Amino acid sequence: NIVDRYREKASEKCIMYFQQEFNYYLWNRRLEEHIHEHFRSNTIFKNQSTSILIAKADTVTKTMNPFEWGLEYNRFIDKLQEAKRLYMGISRSNEYHLNMVTLSGYPFYQQMSRLIKNDLEEENQISETTKTWYNQFEANCFDPMLISSVKFLYEKKARMNPGLQFPYESITLFDGSKLKLNTYNGKPILLIFLYGSKSYINFYKETIEKFKPSDVHFIIARHHVSYSNDNDADQNILQRPNVTYVEFSDQFADSLLINQGTKFFMLDKWLRIVDAGSVDFTNILFSPVMKPQLEKIINQAINAKRFTAKQKAAIIKNILLSIFSILITSLVGSLVY
Repeated sequence: NIVDRYREKASEKCIMYFQQEFNYYLWNRRLEEHIHEHFRSNTIFKNQSTSILIAKADTVTKTMNPFEWGLEYNRFIDKLQEAKRLYMGISRSNEYHLNMVTLSGYPFYQQMSRLIKNDLEEENQISETTKTWYNQFEANCFDPMLISSVKFLYEKKARMNPGLQFPYESITLFDGSKLKLNTYNGKPILLIFLYGSKSYINFYKETIEKFKPSDVHFIIARHHVSYSNDNDADQNILQRPNVTYVEFSDQFADSLLINQGTKFFMLDKWLRIVDAGSVDFTNILFSPVMKPQLEKIINQAINAKRFTAKQKAAIIKNILLSIFSILITSLVGSLVY
């Protein structure tokens, strides 16, 4: 027993931490067995032994844990909530309500941080629901580390909402040089951050060839690493006048992307964000249904107007107010003098 071996050498707090972690590790093994059995048979979660296991495990979450950032402890909270969800037949879209009813304290905020992060990764823009959850989470969570990890992603995502100006004037490449986006000013840009083999570019050939070089520019920025399945891209794609291929730096990706995975940003000719990844680029490799969706977004950017109807109305209103103000000032001045 490793704990017994180091009992006289390590501090009491250190020994307690590893004992706690080992206990949660055993709980995780038991929960995983039931979860795996559920997916094999799809009936096991209705039996009494699972119900008893979940009830016992649930009492463990009520026990104060001084080591809340332990790996196995956090896995235990995840596994227990997954087991509850499967047992009760609750969909992932209702996880928030399950957490509200069954958790409190650190386990509740740990699960809420996970839900908010998942939504931030999957949404094209921050939804009102996610915004409400985040505001409640930030106002009430007592753990600064949980708050900071969610806040970092939330603020990063908030800068990428459609309609906003793209927050970077250039892309930092792996060699430290920069690719300036205003080089292509006057044309919409489909900015693809590609993770995976260079040959994945070939899957976008059909989409790229559908658009005139004067209509849109494609910037394919690939993660600068070697992949086991690495193969070269079709040179006919890379040599097109409206295609630029570069390899980006990890630091730039960390400042821009929510997670590591192929992602795109559709920018209009004024470098405003039209779409921030509503199409899953992982699926586009396998699902032809995704390509028409991407083409629709590109056309949306091509047809974008400089000002929306709302912006035009605001500009006209400001002009009229300015004219009215000048007239009043002139009138008052003429009366005075």
